[in-house]
Amino acid sequence: MAVLAWSWLLKWTVGWRRNQVDSRLAMDYVRHLNRRYWLFALLNTAAAVLVYAHWPSGLALCGILTATLLIPPRTPRYHTEAPIVEGES
Repeated sequence: MAVLAWSWLLKWTVGWRRNQVDSRLAMDYVRHLNRRYWLFALLNTAAAVLVYAHWPSGLALCGILTATLLIPPRTPRYHTEAPIVEGES
C-alpha cells in the first residue's frame, strides 16, 4: 500500500507541477488534495515500517487508512461555477 500511495503521489505531483490540474479549481482545494495525498503516503510508509516492529499494529494502521478511502471526498470548489456535465440537470 505504501508503494501505491507513493506512486499516486508522484503522479499527482508531476501533474500539479506541470499545471495539468484543472485550472478552474480553487487553490485551497488543490492544496487540500496535496496535503491529503502526502499524509496518506507518509502514514502508509509508517504502517509498512511498523509491520516489522509489531505486525498487528502495522496491519491495523494500514486497514484504517484503507477504510478512510471509503469516506467521500470533499466537493470540489471552483473559481467560477462548476462545469456542466453532459446528461446532468
